[in-house]
Amino acid sequence: MCIRDSLCKIKTFSFITLDGYVSRMGGELDWLVDYSRTNEYGDCRMEEFLDGVDSVVMNDAFYDTLLRYGLWPFGGKPCYVIASEIPEQPQVHDVRFVLNKSDDSVGFIKAIDSLCGRLGGTMWLVGDHDIVSLFMERGLIDEITINIMPLTIGHGYPLFGCGRAEQRWDMQECRSLPGGGVQVRYASLPATTKQTAEMAEQLMEG
Repeated sequence: MCIRDSLCKIKTFSFITLDGYVSRMGGELDWLVDYSRTNEYGDCRMEEFLDGVDSVVMNDAFYDTLLRYGLWPFGGKPCYVIASEIPEQPQVHDVRFVLNKSDDSVGFIKAIDSLCGRLGGTMWLVGDHDIVSLFMERGLIDEITINIMPLTIGHGYPLFGCGRAEQRWDMQECRSLPGGGVQVRYASLPATTKQTAEMAEQLMEG
């Protein structure tokens, strides 16, 4: 089975800085936490976005980052954490751990592919630049929402890496946020024959 052939739809919802970074080098999110404490994000419509998804999935590294910063924006949505091993200690939040013994990108994609086949519906793919880029490069994201915050940090990781496949997106909505931010939502357009071949090649290569 392939994610694109399943009934599962994958969305992302991310915050980035004005200069295009999703986190500092090393994956630190202190800029986002600090900014939220001193500024009004405005209506990012997070609750509305959550109403439009059926489940949330992330890797164990990003799960640990969220716990470290005390962030948990998922409400009561079913959350799945893909991990190399199941932790023994009790967890702070009600999550379901999915074992992924492979440490490469193909293993991670297969784990989410399996979840898509089992759960169906709409899934929120949560994570850092590595995770989002991994799926963007392979044309496996159906919709992206980006909240651009009005501050710069000068260095860090961009939300999207240097993927090889060209993709086309259709802007669904662009709205200003109180406090100077901008929210943009895009839906993926059908890939051309050439793009489909390139994405298939990337999936084979891992």
